[in-house]
Amino acid sequence: MDTMSTNHQQEPGHHGSEFIPTNQPPGAVTNTQNMPTMLSPHQAESYGYGAEPTFASAEYYRSNRLTRKELLERASELPYHRLSHVNPRARWFTPVLEGLLIAGIYFVLLLIVSFALLASAVMLRVPYDHLTDLQRIYANVFKTPLVFIAFLSTVIPVIPAIFIARLITNFKPLGLIHSIAGRMRWSYLGVFLGFGFLIFGLYYVGFATLDGSLTTQNSVHPLNSGMFWLYIVLILLIVPFQCYAEELLFRGYLMQTVGRWLKNPVWAIIIPAPIFMVLHGYGLWGLLSVLTMALIAGFLCWYTGGLEAGIGLHIANNVSIFIFGLLGLEDPFARFVRNSRLTLCRPLFCSLPSPGSCACTPTGKRGKPL
Repeated sequence: MDTMSTNHQQEPGHHGSEFIPTNQPPGAVTNTQNMPTMLSPHQAESYGYGAEPTFASAEYYRSNRLTRKELLERASELPYHRLSHVNPRARWFTPVLEGLLIAGIYFVLLLIVSFALLASAVMLRVPYDHLTDLQRIYANVFKTPLVFIAFLSTVIPVIPAIFIARLITNFKPLGLIHSIAGRMRWSYLGVFLGFGFLIFGLYYVGFATLDGSLTTQNSVHPLNSGMFWLYIVLILLIVPFQCYAEELLFRGYLMQTVGRWLKNPVWAIIIPAPIFMVLHGYGLWGLLSVLTMALIAGFLCWYTGGLEAGIGLHIANNVSIFIFGLLGLEDPFARFVRNSRLTLCRPLFCSLPSPGSCACTPTGKRGKPL
């Protein structure tokens, strides 16, 4: 018995009959009350260990809250579409639960907005079908301010719906939907916004000049009228939120949802694009233009590691096209056949800012593949 006691050497990580993991992550607190869990090779690699199965307390990652700093350090090593892997407490079904919550919360908020719009329509004596019939909406969007507000504001409730859903599912930091930095990188947004207005401004002015239609005579409202400037204010106030909401949903939530299950960024870029396209009631060439822009925005989101590029270009395009539509120089809804093939040039123009702008942005693709 004495010989056995003398020769017996406790293996590292053991204390009496208990197993104490010795290869915990930095700063981990040993939890001896939970049985150790064998991590799969994928889990071990995601926590920074080798590819071989490793004994570590996986329960630690589930029962202990990681600090914001630890989560952001993890995010900096991942491409944007894989940021749902930052929080180890998330499960494979978390994006599905999040999507259901987004849909439910959005539906409730949309009902509230719809009742408010209908009440306003009754008080202002705006015909009901001006808010419900798509063709009448297109015909009156620049004639009745309430129609313009209703047309764009129905998508804006997506913004609070996404953030509330992420609070419920404990997707933190919330800013990870913006970028790998866990926040909106305003300087990068400004760069793409500036380039976007330059490129799209040149596009619309250039083709209006070639078409011989560069004149203010076709303006929906006289330039010196109060209605014209009211629309300018509405465009500048509402359109950015409409673009932000769409980018949060299609390049934010959907890209990170696809990236939860599929590692290759190609799928995260491609899959949301046709969904984004079919939700626009445009003509054929307009839909193809939207599809191309969605693919470019998805690529820039992955390449730069955030939504800023897509948001900036989206705002620049929509603000420009609505202002030119107000001036009678462009069809914002791409319904007409005249020069419709030229709409395909618009998304190609929006890719021109990419080389110079991307040089000053962090690339999400350089992080650890997960």
